[in-house]
Amino acid sequence: MEPRDIARLLHRFEGWEDEVLPVELCYSTWPQQADFICQGNYKYLLTYQNDMMKAPWAERYAANPPKRRPPEKLPRAVWGALCLFGLLLLLALITHLAAQENHWCEVPVDCPKCVSAEPIVKPTKDPQVVMIDLSTDAYFDFGEAELTGIHKNRLSNTFTELFKPFEGITITSVGAYTDPVGGAEDNRVLARNRANFIKQTLGDVMQSGRTGQFAEANVAETVLIKDTGVADDPSDKVLWDYCFKKFQSEPPLRYRPLVTLMLSKNKDSLPCSTWSEKGYPACARFDDGLPADTRIYLAKAENFRRLTTCLAPMRRAVIVFRFKTYKPDLSKDRSVTGAQ
Repeated sequence: MEPRDIARLLHRFEGWEDEVLPVELCYSTWPQQADFICQGNYKYLLTYQNDMMKAPWAERYAANPPKRRPPEKLPRAVWGALCLFGLLLLLALITHLAAQENHWCEVPVDCPKCVSAEPIVKPTKDPQVVMIDLSTDAYFDFGEAELTGIHKNRLSNTFTELFKPFEGITITSVGAYTDPVGGAEDNRVLARNRANFIKQTLGDVMQSGRTGQFAEANVAETVLIKDTGVADDPSDKVLWDYCFKKFQSEPPLRYRPLVTLMLSKNKDSLPCSTWSEKGYPACARFDDGLPADTRIYLAKAENFRRLTTCLAPMRRAVIVFRFKTYKPDLSKDRSVTGAQ
């Protein structure tokens, strides 16, 4: 092969950024060296290479050393596209992390019973009696029964807005409910404490109400606390069975978030299962201490989060009150269907 053919092949493809291309003085000897190799004359090949390293060949090589290939610069359009892609990737990551931080606000799409953060005013069979359905998750922290500061003011403002269009209000009862996780006794105490706190807050609202808004005889002491504990309506039992099967029964055993309640709080030795005729399910949150396998611990924690979110409609408070007149013009944003 002629040196010019070798030169054409060497420059046919682009090499690496720091690659050193041989000069003509080097590759012009390659055909002769290749012949020695094909003939097996390695002794002559070594002699030939030694002769090349002697003057004047070495002097000519030193005078014309090989040049490094200059690094190629990316066009500005490519750099712009890469920067834009990186920015979009960063925004997607930030959005994902923000969604993870606010996962307690998530409601599963396939949940059979939805929960609203806003209180719902519902009519009853008696046209002069109204019921307020309030999600306790929207106000109370997990396992807590009291509010302070702005959180307490927020609950008071909620009741003030709800009572605006009514006159002659007599609040008759307050009930609070929880889901079964944690045991009936602890949940009964938690629900009753929440109901008492809501009752006290209603008392503050009644004292600050406008003239004629609340009946004179209606004070906090006259409000009855009733039906506190684990929610056990037929719809609540259906909800528990659905959530339990989806996030406790279906996952593999090592990823299940619930365990059977300890005997000290489960005197009847009830199982952690779907709702049965024996009573409420005796379930408690898993407690693995320091996890040996972080992945298993995180999977359990995620399933418990999903289970808790699914059961949110069970954790609620219900306030029942009677009224004399309803004036919708006093509240532009709220209405009560069926109120007379």
